[in-house]
Amino acid sequence: MGIKKGRELFSQNSTVDTTLSRLREVIIKEKVQVNDYRPIVAVDTSVWYRQSLANPRDDSKVSAQYHSEPRVPVAAVSSSIAKKASILRQHRFEVILVFDGAYHPLKDEEHSARENQLSREQNLAKLADAYSNPDNYSVEDVNKIKKALLYPRNDITHDIVQVAKQNKFMVAGAPFETDFQIAALHNQGIIDVAWSVDTDMLGLGVQYVIKSMTQQGKIKLMDYNKLVTRTLPKEFGHPNIRIRQADLNLYCCMLGNDILRNGKPGEGRVRCGKKMNEYLAMASDEAKRRFIEDYRNAHDNPRRFSMALFAWEHSPAYLIVPDDPEVSAKDALILGEYNVELGSMAALPIEHRREDFFLPTDDCPKLGYIPHLQLRSKHEYMDGSTHPTHRNFFRMEVYARTGRPLEAVPKQYNNNDQEVAYGAIINFDNYPMKFVPTRQIE
Repeated sequence: MGIKKGRELFSQNSTVDTTLSRLREVIIKEKVQVNDYRPIVAVDTSVWYRQSLANPRDDSKVSAQYHSEPRVPVAAVSSSIAKKASILRQHRFEVILVFDGAYHPLKDEEHSARENQLSREQNLAKLADAYSNPDNYSVEDVNKIKKALLYPRNDITHDIVQVAKQNKFMVAGAPFETDFQIAALHNQGIIDVAWSVDTDMLGLGVQYVIKSMTQQGKIKLMDYNKLVTRTLPKEFGHPNIRIRQADLNLYCCMLGNDILRNGKPGEGRVRCGKKMNEYLAMASDEAKRRFIEDYRNAHDNPRRFSMALFAWEHSPAYLIVPDDPEVSAKDALILGEYNVELGSMAALPIEHRREDFFLPTDDCPKLGYIPHLQLRSKHEYMDGSTHPTHRNFFRMEVYARTGRPLEAVPKQYNNNDQEVAYGAIINFDNYPMKFVPTRQIE
């Protein structure tokens, strides 16, 4: 979800209306590239995923496919995502679909809040009651309950990955959070643009973040440069300075984010702005260091604040290590000549080589966990033979959330053990049926 307080500073005050063509021209000029350069957009796939599940245009189709018993592929979702990626390609952009991995160990509060908001068990109970007592529920009631139960499924993720590969769109799996993986791809110079509705993308330093697009290529763009040169300097009462990334990291933790959910209790956007005014007026780095230390000590959970600030700068992500040191990470990824290692999203692999993690072991307590052990402890194959590699996770050959390859919906067979088309078999026990007179149907 991103920044908790003052979200409008990122999502509204730092947003511009432009077009894909204009954005591409700006990127080519900034990076001194040739005119046929195709910028790469890293898409937070969960955004398109949920938008596709809730797309009013395909509402009945998605719901019918999603709630079929036995299960059938929800082709409407993968088709919708492929169409959006194709619009970007038509405007001469390339696409990387980035997928979430394992749950981030420091986002337990955020995951708990989302689970409570979804109330999935309550809706499942309502749907079961509707099937048992169809006379008590209208068709509209049942459809409303079904829509509330639309959530990502592993078989749908499998289909998205397969459709992406068929259309030659790149895919990338994150070890934990998509946000930090996209930031790592940005820091390595692999991507030029992100697509997300989360405000923390700007807070993590990604320069351009698309949050909506029309079929004609008109976009709403969150602009990092506008944020740090105009929006925040004005907010902090220092209109003539550029906010450094280190200062922005501090501010994002003051406001609260998915790791530090409520920031500092009792402090809203106005008070945080005044604190930043005081902080930015300090002449020396030593004075700023003491300010951060005092702020942390005054926090109701100093250790959590320290971990959140460190994680905002160094959360784990997969880094591309080219087989040829003379080749850039971007070219190595495109050529397929690379290895993958787990590291800090802010680190460059050539400069920070470690056996398992690019941060020194002494720094892992600052995160509050050891990332490679966090993954390894959960992800053994059923036969216990081997662990998947980071490259397997990154290429979505193995899903980092489960430690196993993604699988499609099982094929369907009739009573003669013959394979039949999806949807040919219907479990009528899971559908509310009513007996009515023929004249009522007419």
